[in-house]
Parts: sequence; structure tokens; C-alpha cells
Amino acid sequence: MGVLTLTAILLVLSVPPSLRTILLGADYSERLYFTIKLNLLLTFAAGLESAVRRRWIALTAAALLLLFWIYLAFVNSAFQ
Repeated sequence: MGVLTLTAILLVLSVPPSLRTILLGADYSERLYFTIKLNLLLTFAAGLESAVRRRWIALTAAALLLLFWIYLAFVNSAFQ
């Protein structure tokens, strides 16, 4: 499986609050922010690789996943 697939699965599985705590970490924890930043970095790298190889569909998927991870980062840091 590719990096984009794994990060998309992690993002979808983290929708329920109980699974989000298990997979990503508790609210406002260092583990949560580390997981979000790591997935942002991996998604950006996969998008950059897709752009270099001119795989436009994978680049679009990486851009959308990157936006979702950025949104998750903003939502989880809104009240910190």
C-alpha cells in the first residue's frame, strides 16, 4: 500500500471519537500533534513525488489529503 492510501485510511478511521483517541492520541496531546504533523509531511512528500513523476491523479489525491490534515490541525488547535 502507498503512503497516500495509508494516510487516507488513518484519516477515515479517526472520525469516531473513540478510535481517534486510540489512533491519533488524546485531545491536545503531543502525540496527536506529532501524528498530524507526520501525516502532513508524508502527504506533502508523496504529493511532491507525484508532481515530479507527473502522476496527476495521485497529485490531486495528495492535495486533498493535505487539505484534510491541515483542517484537522486547525480544528484541534483552535482552543489551545
